[in-house]
Parts: sequence; structure tokens; C-alpha cells
Amino acid sequence: EFELDWSILDESRLLYLDLDAAIRYAGSLSLFRAASDRAQASDCAICVSLGDYFADGSEEYVQDIQEFCQHAEIILTTKRAAMRMCPDEMDLETLAERLKSDHGTPIVSVTDHRFDTPRICSWKASVVIGTGTKNRPLADQEYKVDVVDAAGANGAFAGGFLYGYLTHNARTGLQFGNATAALAHSVPGNISWATADDIASQLTGSGTKLQR
Repeated sequence: EFELDWSILDESRLLYLDLDAAIRYAGSLSLFRAASDRAQASDCAICVSLGDYFADGSEEYVQDIQEFCQHAEIILTTKRAAMRMCPDEMDLETLAERLKSDHGTPIVSVTDHRFDTPRICSWKASVVIGTGTKNRPLADQEYKVDVVDAAGANGAFAGGFLYGYLTHNARTGLQFGNATAALAHSVPGNISWATADDIASQLTGSGTKLQR
């Protein structure tokens, strides 16, 4: 069995787990469990990300994955994945509040990625923060973007959100995540090379077109 040395988590602030990888790559679930266990023992925060692979996964897979949510400080999920856990038709904020309540997670983000035409899409996210039953929703603008390639948008949101959150707060994380996801649509391929200047331009630009 393949093993990794997770001792780096002893000095880390946050562990990010893209749980869609657990269905894409055989054997990764046991590695994620080992990393999660070490993070909990090291007082390292855990962020989990759920996407369309989770939404389309088997019941056994969904049950296995949800155990990670119980130990997460942050859940980042698409609307489709959120509705796999909360099958009622609800808006983003209500979904985020429900997941926060069900898993006891302090920060939950739900993103919605809708194609109006094959080359134009709408991107929106809702974040709910708080402890216990106290919820505080955070709002940001909805982006309408011309699509070059939509692959990697969810990962770009996660990267932008975590950068903004770790350097500032959850509200900045939401703004940075949305801006980075919007920029990702202008880049071919799965990797978005967004700089801090790109994000700042997107946040301060006028209109709905990408500022780049």
C-alpha cells in the first residue's frame, strides 16, 4: 500500500482535499483518510471540495466521502454536489445553510455554473459562515462570462477562495474565488494562471466582461 509522510501538516494552517479525486484515482481514499487524521491530530484546518464526480457517484462513495465533511472547517461544493446531499430544490444560500447545519461546518460555499448559451455562462457563489446555529450569509456579484474553456473553474474558485480567506477573511475569499473562477473561463485547459493583479482588475473593473 502506498503511503505518504504527512508530518508537514504539523506546521500547516490548512489541508485542502479535492474529494472528487477519490473517485477518479483508485486508492486515493485511504490517502485522504490518513491526511485527514494527521491534520486533526495536528490542529490543522481541513477544507474539502466536492464537484460533479461526487454528484454522480455511487451511494457507497457518497457515504464514504461525507465522513470527511464532519471534520472540515470549510466545505466548497457545487450546487449539483450539494443537492446530492440535500436533494430538495433549494437556492444556493439555503443549500449552504443546510450543509452547515448537517455537518457542523463553520464555512460552507455553494457555487452555481449555468450555461446560457454554449459560449456564455453565469457564475455565482454563496457563502454562509458562523458557529453553531448562528448563520451569516455573504454575497457577491454574479458573473456573466464569455467562455473559452470552462474546465478548471471549480478548482480556480477553490484556489482564489482559500487565498483570500487565509490572507484576509471569508468575504474576501468569496470575492477572490469568484473573480478567479471567472478568469478561468478565459484560459484554455484546466490550469488557470491568475495573478493577484488579474484578480484585482476583475474586482475593480466595470461591466460584466472579463477585465484582463
